[in-house]
Amino acid sequence: MKRLIILYTSLVLWLSTIIIPAHAQTNTCYIDLSAAAATLVQAQAQASSGDNATAIAKLRELQAQLDTIIANCEGNAQDNTRSAPTTPPIISTDTIFVTDDGILSFVLPAGWGILERDNSIFIGTSVLTAESLSQFGAPIGTELGAALVLGTPAQLVPNIRAGANFVDVLVAYQSQLGLSGFQTSEELIPVLWRDSPSGRFDFQNIAMTGIMQVIELQPEGLHLLVFVASTPDNSGNLEVFLTDLLDSVEVNLP
Repeated sequence: MKRLIILYTSLVLWLSTIIIPAHAQTNTCYIDLSAAAATLVQAQAQASSGDNATAIAKLRELQAQLDTIIANCEGNAQDNTRSAPTTPPIISTDTIFVTDDGILSFVLPAGWGILERDNSIFIGTSVLTAESLSQFGAPIGTELGAALVLGTPAQLVPNIRAGANFVDVLVAYQSQLGLSGFQTSEELIPVLWRDSPSGRFDFQNIAMTGIMQVIELQPEGLHLLVFVASTPDNSGNLEVFLTDLLDSVEVNLP
């Protein structure tokens, strides 16, 4: 099974100030603007709350990140042999999408965009929404999107306690989102998915609303994390969207 994206680490990157290791080695040109985009979002959030001093500090941090990327890439553009991930073409009919390792599959609605990053799958009403959700950005207008990730509790949440289960994973995400300005459900909602224990909670800020669910596929083993998202005005479709998505999911455990 190929390397898993650690979604919790990505969420911390998107929503807080923790910096993860860069993809490229020194003097290698690989342009990844995800950290810079996250810093810009943080700066805007601080400015919107009236904390201009922190917003300016974030902008200085953003400038430093951009300067590093430019310094690594100037004069080295022709040496960069890594290409950006390609997005599959839009498919005009409903189709069953299967991950490269064959473990996870689900129905991709007709016309939807999809983005696969290691074992994290992002889908959306459009390619733009799928790409936005890969940076935990909000869908636009009436668009919907979702993410699906397979991993052990330790892969989904770094430094989680030994023996953690789906509840611990949910609480970690709920706490991180709460610290990052989202309103979250006070209580986790227990849900049974095909005889597998799972739970979920709602989250929302002024730009995005969503539902996050974690399913325990193997005790202390693989878990499936799924979240669906929309704008707050379109949140009435999320419950049906999540149900339809999970009804189509198949997991072929090794």
